[in-house]
Amino acid sequence: MQIEYATDIVFKSRNALQDLYQPLIRVAVQAVKADDVMLFFGRKRLAAFQGELETSLRTREMGTRIKHRLGRSSITAYDKFGVVLRIETTTNDVSEFKQYRRVVQRDGQVRFKNAPVPTNIYSLNPIMKDLLGAANQRYLLFLSTLHTPTAGIKALRKISEPVRNQHRPYKGFNLFLGSDQLVFESLARGEFAISGFRNRHLGALLPGISTSQASRLLKRLRLHGLIKRVPGSFKYYPTTLGRGATAAALAVKQLALLPAVDLAMLAK
Repeated sequence: MQIEYATDIVFKSRNALQDLYQPLIRVAVQAVKADDVMLFFGRKRLAAFQGELETSLRTREMGTRIKHRLGRSSITAYDKFGVVLRIETTTNDVSEFKQYRRVVQRDGQVRFKNAPVPTNIYSLNPIMKDLLGAANQRYLLFLSTLHTPTAGIKALRKISEPVRNQHRPYKGFNLFLGSDQLVFESLARGEFAISGFRNRHLGALLPGISTSQASRLLKRLRLHGLIKRVPGSFKYYPTTLGRGATAAALAVKQLALLPAVDLAMLAK
């Protein structure tokens, strides 16, 4: 009636999996197209398929799962026990799959060709290994090509924490604070990545900031690893961490904060 094949990837900790899994499946639910689902199952032509094809995302008490369904078969990814990423291919009709096998035709002739998998005990091995297992591997390969904001999220988490230098505290950066958000928007300017910037540039971009305040801000940015100074000069460039945090900050603003504000105003 039903057969399933699971591939488990075990992570060292819950945090290691969740930092990757949650953003990954939310990108996947938008990135996976109908043609991709066909390829997961080893099908080549979407036009030749007649049946239901869908992708769904569901969050339950035990975790979050994404499922791609093609007819009576499906591929599911979910976080099991918080530390296991499980990819599971299930089918309720093995004849939906084809394999290159020996076929005895009605006229008695024997031929080798791609034919539906027969529903008998002898089909277990090729179904599990060559068909369902291959579907899991194709899906994992697809997931590995997706770009997620994980690195940027880690960067934002890191720069939000205070640091100390010579027993003097320097507070972290708050994405939702207007002044800090303006700093991120300033760092995102293209000319800074090419030509760098100086104290006076911040003074021109941040209204009301004094020279001493700009100097302290530069040191705060440098101690958090967001910028680096060119040796022997007073010119600074954004670091890799700084570019990642800036991109994540602006993405959150454009994709989450601004739409939320617009919806709130419409509700009024």
